[in-house]
Amino acid sequence: MKRFRFRLQRLLDLREQEVDAARRQLAAARQAVAAAEAGLRTVESLVRRRLDDAARQEALGSPALDFVLRRLQIAGLLRTLAEARAGLEAARQVEAGRRQELVAALGRARTLERLRDRRREEWRAEAARAEQAELDELALRPSGAYGAVAPHRVLAGMAHLGMAGTSHLGLAATGHRSLVRSGHPGTPEALALHLTTPTGKEEAR
Repeated sequence: MKRFRFRLQRLLDLREQEVDAARRQLAAARQAVAAAEAGLRTVESLVRRRLDDAARQEALGSPALDFVLRRLQIAGLLRTLAEARAGLEAARQVEAGRRQELVAALGRARTLERLRDRRREEWRAEAARAEQAELDELALRPSGAYGAVAPHRVLAGMAHLGMAGTSHLGLAATGHRSLVRSGHPGTPEALALHLTTPTGKEEAR
């Protein structure tokens, strides 16, 4: 029997490639989230330090100009902080989208994988039935007459008998059957199958 072949294997290969691509994209999105989180932590730390410095300088009574400059600097850091938070949120949204794409790709691939597995099981069952049918046919084949001899060998032996008299066909390791011509040459009745046993006795079949 021919080896198993899934007719949608190329489509399954394509689906598996989509899964691999979706995994890579999700990994990249996770790295982007991690980078955004690290950037946000850096900005938050910087804002805290600037606020602490401004509080100390104001407590010491620093000039008004310095006060204004510090406030402007802090305002710029707060804008940077807001941008970092927005960037982190956007990166997390991208990550969520990539995760959904991976789930969808896995679903499409697994649908084809389940179909492939069902087809393989059907193929195996069919192969087992074919093998059993062949064994049943061998078991039902008659052991006498010409059942143990290939048909083409029987025909060849009969043709030879019609010309030369007697021809023997070896059929078994412990004994042999012989096609013997008797009676009027050239007639079907002139053929008889005999079994010659190791003891030399012959049994007509």
